Amino acid sequence: NADMEKGQIRFEANISITTDPEVFGTKCEIKNLNSFNSVEKGIMYEVDRHTDMLARGETILQETRGWNEQKLETFAQRKKENANDYRYFPDPDLPKMYLHEIFDIEKMRSELPELPNIKKAKYLEIGLSEKQIDQLLDDNKLGAYYESGILLLNNNDSKKIFANYLLSDALGFISKDNNLNLPKAENFVGIISMLSDDKLSSRGAKDLLLSIMTADVMSIKDVEEKAKELNLIQTVDPEAVKKVVEKVITENEIEWTEYKAGAVKLEMFFVGKCMKESAGSGNPKAFIEILKSL
Repeated sequence: NADMEKGQIRFEANISITTDPEVFGTKCEIKNLNSFNSVEKGIMYEVDRHTDMLARGETILQETRGWNEQKLETFAQRKKENANDYRYFPDPDLPKMYLHEIFDIEKMRSELPELPNIKKAKYLEIGLSEKQIDQLLDDNKLGAYYESGILLLNNNDSKKIFANYLLSDALGFISKDNNLNLPKAENFVGIISMLSDDKLSSRGAKDLLLSIMTADVMSIKDVEEKAKELNLIQTVDPEAVKKVVEKVITENEIEWTEYKAGAVKLEMFFVGKCMKESAGSGNPKAFIEILKSL
């Protein structure tokens, strides 16, 4: 139960002091310390004892020592510390084994998977947060899914957006409905690419993601068809965008007058109205450009 108050934890400290940086000192072990306080005091006592002995030119013996809590000092218990003292001997039936003759270390190193510290450095370069990195490194299956996706993306911005939608939106959908599963990574990446190409709004990307997690979508072509079916593809045709903006302006003349007079905060008011008018298929950037030009 690891209850320190009941003596269920034991520490064993090994201390050695040397006057020569090239040579290890002779170590002494303090056995059965049962509190952090005794570990600290025991080590400090042994450091002082070794230092004093070396200063006087005395020889330190390799030994096991106990700790006297009342006197706050260590005491010798036994000096059997070498292999022959414990009656160790080689087994005649077991030949010596040299690992470097059996294993090719360089080959093993080359076959290792990408280690967590390497992955973390890569994710930091992409721009992921510490929390996102921990999520990916703590869950091997989720991490492998993300890795398979970023292989299909060619810039860090897209890889970061992919992480945001995966770790926030997709996992959020799954937490609300256990029947949902992550789509095929290439289809998820297809949504990210459409978002990056301004074919989808942020809202549209989330709606499309939930849709393909619910439906049986087999290919990126199916994803694009699903986006069209849901009327999520953003309109980028200048004339079509301008018509939407002009209609919204005529319906909101008071706000339009204030906006022209310098009420910049109303810009997003008009963008929201335009998005609603276009049933979510408009491009917010295009709406802003038309608003400013008008």
